Amino acid sequence: MLTPTRVTHPDLKAVTVFLAATATPARGGLMYLDAVLPAEHRLAATRVVRDLGALPPDAILYLLAQPLLDLASDQLMPYRDLTTRYEERFEVEDSAEWTAVMAEYNREADAITAAIFRAQGEAGLAHLYPSTSGTGVFDRRVERGRQHFFGPPSGAHAAYLRSKGIID
Repeated sequence: MLTPTRVTHPDLKAVTVFLAATATPARGGLMYLDAVLPAEHRLAATRVVRDLGALPPDAILYLLAQPLLDLASDQLMPYRDLTTRYEERFEVEDSAEWTAVMAEYNREADAITAAIFRAQGEAGLAHLYPSTSGTGVFDRRVERGRQHFFGPPSGAHAAYLRSKGIID
């Protein structure tokens, strides 16, 4: 049985703003949540909505992924040595060496990101994350969740997702 997420007073504001943003017919407010709420509050609010069972799993995954990736991005900043080590090896963009170095950098950064997901209590998402699964499941499910709120992709965005195998 799932233990319900505990909500503190500051979380109530986040949950209220969060629900208001996701409950509108056009769900237009969802785009602005990152400007209104810090990642920690969006994460807490999403966990409450997840525990309520108010949205499909992929929509929840999309909502969880956004603040988790924001937190991971913020926490990757102290890893300056990671960037420095790879910057020294970057040669000409699009060369074979550049491609290999970028792949190595992305694997290392993804492993750090997955560790941050686990540290935030989201081991299931860490397991799906690109470096740990290598299957693309994370990206496909996040895209299905995005579509729940914003509809199918079009134009250049759709072409990009097709080129990466995220959509058919």
